[in-house]
Amino acid sequence: LILSYLEPGATTLLFNLEFGRGYYWAGYENRAYRGEIHLLPFQSGLTIVNQLTIEEYLYSVVPSEMPSSWPAAALEAQAIAARTYAFSHLGSYQKRGFDLLSSVSSQAYNGVKNETSSVVKAVNATKGQVLTFEGKPISAFYSANSGGYSTVPPETWRFTPPYLQAVPDKLLPAHNGLLSPEELATWVAERTPSYSSRSKYSSRSAYRWQVIVTREEIESRLNRQQLGEITGLITVGRADCGRVNQVLIKGTKDSLILKGDAIRSKLGGLRSNLFVVEPKLGKDGLPEFFVFTGGGFGHGVGMDQSGAAGMADDGFTVEEILNHYYPGTTLTNIY
Repeated sequence: LILSYLEPGATTLLFNLEFGRGYYWAGYENRAYRGEIHLLPFQSGLTIVNQLTIEEYLYSVVPSEMPSSWPAAALEAQAIAARTYAFSHLGSYQKRGFDLLSSVSSQAYNGVKNETSSVVKAVNATKGQVLTFEGKPISAFYSANSGGYSTVPPETWRFTPPYLQAVPDKLLPAHNGLLSPEELATWVAERTPSYSSRSKYSSRSAYRWQVIVTREEIESRLNRQQLGEITGLITVGRADCGRVNQVLIKGTKDSLILKGDAIRSKLGGLRSNLFVVEPKLGKDGLPEFFVFTGGGFGHGVGMDQSGAAGMADDGFTVEEILNHYYPGTTLTNIY
């Protein structure tokens, strides 16, 4: 079944639509969508597919991923990054009858309700522009806040293109190699001023944060029967930016290793993998809870959205912002 309209700009209103399945912000709401609505049979129900132009898609993606009140250059950089990501991932779900998911597993897409005049202007100003490397659209990843230092993709992604590098904030020096444990602990504890740290574009708990997680909570997220009670957490290997590659969890029965995004989710929903951890022992000698002190919000790969807004606020152009976060790429008009 296809719902289509002759009138340009017509929308379809879907009632009680599920969104964010598997995430803490999941729920149901009414949403309106541009373009056509395709209803495809899937398992015991239907898959709702919204078919529309890339530019119309971006009218919703950009404000779903970045506040529409942010500087124009940041919105335009976000539009180019989102357009590039979409083109480089077309066909990702071809077997299921669509290209991209509407969640942050692809890019957040919430329909017409998020559209604003400032975003439409930014999308239209960059129409058809994408970032390319060796003539092809790049995987233009981005995240909310890098903590002042973006990172290479984690090992679990099995993907290390030269344009996704560990890039320090424009206002911060490069680490030039791994920091010592003491230097790293100091760095993540201090709110060193940077474009990523500006309060207009970053909450205090995004750039630097501290979280206390009980041993029992972590055990509940893991296989406690196999692991037993946790006796310690050990970080194993770090990227140059300081992000943790692996965490060894020791238990009374067994040990296990967490990698990539599982580190954040299994250790209590941490904001990023850029952290140091300190156990606090109970009377029985086992950790009662763990104190995580860290920086950044998200995977930290590619463009730092808070940093992009801070740079735009200081007069950096769209091209300068994109060249900083995606070195070696070319801004290309594909239509």
